[in-house]
Amino acid sequence: MSAPDNTPILVGAGLTVQKEKDLDKAKSPLDLLVDAARNALDDAALPEGAEVDAAASIRFIIDSPDARPFPFGNYANPAASVARRLGISPAQTMRAATGGNSPQMMINELAERIAGGQVGIALLVGGEGFASIMRAAMQGVEKPDWNEDPQITAEEIGENKEGCTPLEGRHGMGFPVNAYPILENALRHHLGRDVKAHLAAMGKLMSPFTQVAAGHPQAWFPTARTAEELTTPSPDNRWVGYPYPKYLNAIMQVDQAAAIVMTSVGRARELGIDESKWVYLHGCADANEIWYVSERPELHRSHAMQGIAQTALAMAGWTIDEIDYFDLYSCFPSAVQVACREMGIDMDDPRPFTITGG
Repeated sequence: MSAPDNTPILVGAGLTVQKEKDLDKAKSPLDLLVDAARNALDDAALPEGAEVDAAASIRFIIDSPDARPFPFGNYANPAASVARRLGISPAQTMRAATGGNSPQMMINELAERIAGGQVGIALLVGGEGFASIMRAAMQGVEKPDWNEDPQITAEEIGENKEGCTPLEGRHGMGFPVNAYPILENALRHHLGRDVKAHLAAMGKLMSPFTQVAAGHPQAWFPTARTAEELTTPSPDNRWVGYPYPKYLNAIMQVDQAAAIVMTSVGRARELGIDESKWVYLHGCADANEIWYVSERPELHRSHAMQGIAQTALAMAGWTIDEIDYFDLYSCFPSAVQVACREMGIDMDDPRPFTITGG
């Protein structure tokens, strides 16, 4: 049975990464988004005359409520800026609230609008140019053109507010490298492990992520590491937030971007997009955990993760045992462990927990 015409599908995807250390040659954060968007549109191979009527973006780190001011300014509406560079004029532009959940949240949002007939073709872009931004700031290099206000107001999607309370902020919990170790130690305590045993478990969990990254052409760190390398402190792998050495910490200073193109089954047929390129969204959900960490009654759990997993699987009509591939948000080991526990996945499950390298 064919899918209804209003069924949302993904028809194009693009990626880009730059590791250019020469700031005279480095592309701006907006340039990275444009490259990824162009790659996604090329991948979709939309016919001439097909109009993208919605463009959306993920917020840059420097635009989050907790970010300190940077000397170059910011991008008021990245989606509109990207569209202008590409010569397209979407009727709707959107910008997501800060969060590791934002990319999937925006896919869900665009899918709902496509299914409801409010959007025909959507472009979603996201990325970071934080590596070059920080390099320029530290070297005192001026980048006056690394900002833009296209004078088009983006619709704000999601809740964009401070990531910590004033009390949490005074204790450094506004920085993920300080907050996630608290969650990790709460999980360790719940599992009844000593530090040595828990370090070994984290190394065993995360080493396969590095092996996937080593084979991924867009990985920022394409280096396979053993469990022992990840968890053994050294001059190159210093303690950052106990029990995390450096190699188990998320890295914000990257120059990477990605983009996707979405439409409906009916529109794809009208445009003549080959059905082999259609990717269906079988089930989706999004939710926020209790916002402030200090207000959560259980630090070793995520009730939001459990709820959205159950909702997405129910929408798809599947069970967790029928899933072949995972890509679990892996900013820190605790995020992967908690996700597995909330979804009922054994930590020794033979299915890989990432296809991108995390």
